[in-house]
Amino acid sequence: FYPSTGGEEIKLYQHFDDDAHPTRIKRTNFASLPEDLLVFPKGTHKLVWHFVNNIGEEDSCETKIEVLDKTNPTITCPVDEELSTSAESQNCNVSYTLDAANVSVSDNCPAEFKYQYKIDEEAAVGYSGAIDVTLSVGSHIITWIVFDEAGNSAECSYNVTVKDETKPEFDCPAAEVLTTEPNSKVCEVPFNKSAASL
Repeated sequence: FYPSTGGEEIKLYQHFDDDAHPTRIKRTNFASLPEDLLVFPKGTHKLVWHFVNNIGEEDSCETKIEVLDKTNPTITCPVDEELSTSAESQNCNVSYTLDAANVSVSDNCPAEFKYQYKIDEEAAVGYSGAIDVTLSVGSHIITWIVFDEAGNSAECSYNVTVKDETKPEFDCPAAEVLTTEPNSKVCEVPFNKSAASL
């Protein structure tokens, strides 16, 4: 205990906090504080101590407690995906929907998360809702970045592979009849068609 101005030991103290702990608590032993009074949520708190001795002298002091969120959220991406171009596609691309609802996010503090995404080595783009993007044939890295309200961030990535599994189509030229020249000494004629003419 702290000695009072009159030389007497403090017999009683009162403790209260702001909205997080609005009730004034009386205890005769510092060690007897309930554990829930020592738990503070994220934010700034004013802890006020009132001290009273056995002859009624009292004093108080304040302690500012600021609880900061320095813990990164966690994020889990979907599993890798494989897509195929369709026969109707004329440019070997596919449309792919990016939706933050498909990633799993958690955090130590309740928060409203903000998201960014990027495709391959492109710059990160702010996310405001599900969006369709165009992916060409090949492998693409989709990266999701999440931010909590304190600015802590985390990211995850997965692969989306676009395959061209549509067979090519072509039309052969019409049948032709070729004849040798009347005075030709060989029984053959040139044929000047190539694959480029198909």
